[in-house]
Amino acid sequence: MGVYRAVGSYSGCVSTSGPQGHAIVKTVVSGQNGDPVNMWGHPGDPLWAANDPFLHAERLRGLAIYVSSGNGLPGALDTVDGPGLQGDSMKLVDQLVIGGALDAVTAVCTQQLATRFRDLAVPATVELRPDGTHSWGYWRNDLRRSWPLFAEALRVG
Repeated sequence: MGVYRAVGSYSGCVSTSGPQGHAIVKTVVSGQNGDPVNMWGHPGDPLWAANDPFLHAERLRGLAIYVSSGNGLPGALDTVDGPGLQGDSMKLVDQLVIGGALDAVTAVCTQQLATRFRDLAVPATVELRPDGTHSWGYWRNDLRRSWPLFAEALRVG
């Protein structure tokens, strides 16, 4: 058996070696004052393709796989009282604008990955929510939904 028994992505764009993936990585990493070049070098470096799960989806066969994304539209957790917002209306605006845009893109990425898995006949659990932004409340719910799959793969109960 390899290093991993299960893999997951919550609101991710795992096709990292193309322009869309480069843009998402740059936006997310730079948004937290990081340097995306520190990950796999400059875009176009062979390390980007070497670490791209979309390109190497066949290698995930046999693992428990869970991927999910919202679609960027406001959902039940996108309120000033939502998880992590503590009544801060500016955080909510950021979650709706930035988080909405990010999940609009990750929804496309997740759908592309789901199609790739289907084309390769790689079993995977894929959840495309009818709403939701790139934010902690949705990921908390995704973790709760994915945990039984991961727990079984990890043999932890």
